[in-house]
Amino acid sequence: MKKKKVSELISSLLIFLLCIGILGVFFRFSNGFEEEFKSFYVTYDGKAIFATESELYFSHGKDYRFDVKYTFEFSGYDETETKGYSVKIVPNVEDKTDFMFMVDGEEYLYSNVTDLTKGFEIDKQDSYFVLSITDSMSLESVLEMVYGKDVEFSTGVSRPSGYLYTLMISSYDESVMYYIDFAFSLGATGIKLDINEVVF
Repeated sequence: MKKKKVSELISSLLIFLLCIGILGVFFRFSNGFEEEFKSFYVTYDGKAIFATESELYFSHGKDYRFDVKYTFEFSGYDETETKGYSVKIVPNVEDKTDFMFMVDGEEYLYSNVTDLTKGFEIDKQDSYFVLSITDSMSLESVLEMVYGKDVEFSTGVSRPSGYLYTLMISSYDESVMYYIDFAFSLGATGIKLDINEVVF
């Protein structure tokens, strides 16, 4: 009789621990139950990013690697069957911070630029990508790479600054997307993400 009770107690304990484990997985992959369960996520330096929106700084003259993973890719998973992903950089701007710039005498609104990816160096591999921020990279250099021509700002108007760019990382079917607003920081020694999971 005692053996039966001990066995039942162990079984109940194992079921309880299993439930706690499952709950922990859902907590982790839903950004603390604040978002939907993620089937796709991004890691930086071994730390997972689960927040849909975050902010970070990049220092000039450095490379930044981001790995992409699918939730149920366990050990033994055949990497040749990777589902793929997309990475893109677009303007990050609000009405109060939008601005005009000139290309060949024509005015353009920053918020109307649909894609800035061409202005950055991105080495995209099957399961990760490396974003390189060169020493001389600036808003002007990014826009000049996009348009292939010199870019000018109005005389006497201060250059816009802050989180001017958004790094968009999405799963192969775009069912999961991450939006990482970023800025250049000359004096920074690393990255600080505005999320609970990763702080440098």
